[in-house]
Amino acid sequence: MTSDNDKKLVLLNRVSRDGGSCPDGATCPAEYATNWGTHITVGQPVTDPEVLEMLHLAADEIATETPASLHDEP
Repeated sequence: MTSDNDKKLVLLNRVSRDGGSCPDGATCPAEYATNWGTHITVGQPVTDPEVLEMLHLAADEIATETPASLHDEP
């Protein structure tokens, strides 16, 4: 396990909310790889009650929504 001082993130991809490039380079959906074996996805919180019910999230989980192009999907 890494200490807090050793934690590193590597930006894998960042796109605009409409799936294009991210003009400001900072406030767009993004995906990062960590050096502790996980990925972090930054996106808008899912708030639709019907979708949340379909996801069956645990009490300590949240869901974010990102453009498919963030993950190189059509």
